[in-house]
Amino acid sequence: MAWPQNGRSVASAEQTPGVIETIGNAFVLLNKQPYVLVFPILLDLFLWLGVRLSVQPLIDALIRWTSSSPSMDEATISRLNDIGKSVNLFELLALSMPSLVTRVGADAIAGASNNTIDTLSWWQLLLVGLLLFLVGYAIGVFYLTLLGFLVRNERLGLKSLPQATFMNIFRAYGYLLLLVGVSLLILFPLLILSSILLAIGISVVALLSLLLVFAFIWAYVLLFFVKDAIVVSAAGPARAIYLSYNVVRANFWPCIGLIFVSLLIKIGTPLALLAVTRSPFGGVLAFIVNSYILTGVILAAMLFYRDRAVKLRAPQLPLAPDRLS
Repeated sequence: MAWPQNGRSVASAEQTPGVIETIGNAFVLLNKQPYVLVFPILLDLFLWLGVRLSVQPLIDALIRWTSSSPSMDEATISRLNDIGKSVNLFELLALSMPSLVTRVGADAIAGASNNTIDTLSWWQLLLVGLLLFLVGYAIGVFYLTLLGFLVRNERLGLKSLPQATFMNIFRAYGYLLLLVGVSLLILFPLLILSSILLAIGISVVALLSLLLVFAFIWAYVLLFFVKDAIVVSAAGPARAIYLSYNVVRANFWPCIGLIFVSLLIKIGTPLALLAVTRSPFGGVLAFIVNSYILTGVILAAMLFYRDRAVKLRAPQLPLAPDRLS
């Protein structure tokens, strides 16, 4: 079947919102459905006022295992103990959420709880940490799924939200396993080659580190919209990667602009809100503002993907005759 020339003209003539306009549209959409902010705010309140899960037992075990190493001096031990006292393993629950506590630390907010669980052994902490990571990843996918209903302009239902969340979590876990598998497949031969070259007196650690950093940045850009593709397009792991890659490839510089603005807002907003966290009331206000701004950024990425994913599919589908008149 021949492609209708008019259909191509109509599709190409449609104006796609730019980065700034997309961000504006995202906040307009969020203002209509502000109830979604309840979830990241509640999570921040838990991390601020709830009990902490200390990693100090794991740090103590690490110090014991490496006590004979010449690099384990008093300064290093002191830094490790500071990490053990400050890290709250429950923050893994906010791994993919717009959380203020995970970015500035609970101690930076007045009135933070000091109740700490530090009775677990190191191996129990590893198992609990893995479980919290998986649960936190699922919570992030749930929040994206909730926002996805807004982006697709679909009605939320007591049955539709759990079903969509379950499928999206399943797909997101599949993507995570695929990402880990491909990473190991690439890293393992590189590490073996580096070890062989190092054994014969050729050090390529610096070059290898540079290549890995470059590869990570490039992969971050190309895979930026994978979760958006899973939620908005109901795509499986492989297809989500394909869609993200093609959206970035077809809109490279706008994508770079969106990523740059998103990172700037995500980094700058928590730092700016530190000025109002010197009182408990200011901390709560900071939670609300941070959730609002960063959720708007998340919505902007989803809208950006949605508009351009439709453009990718448009040339593949002939328009109906009544649409061409």
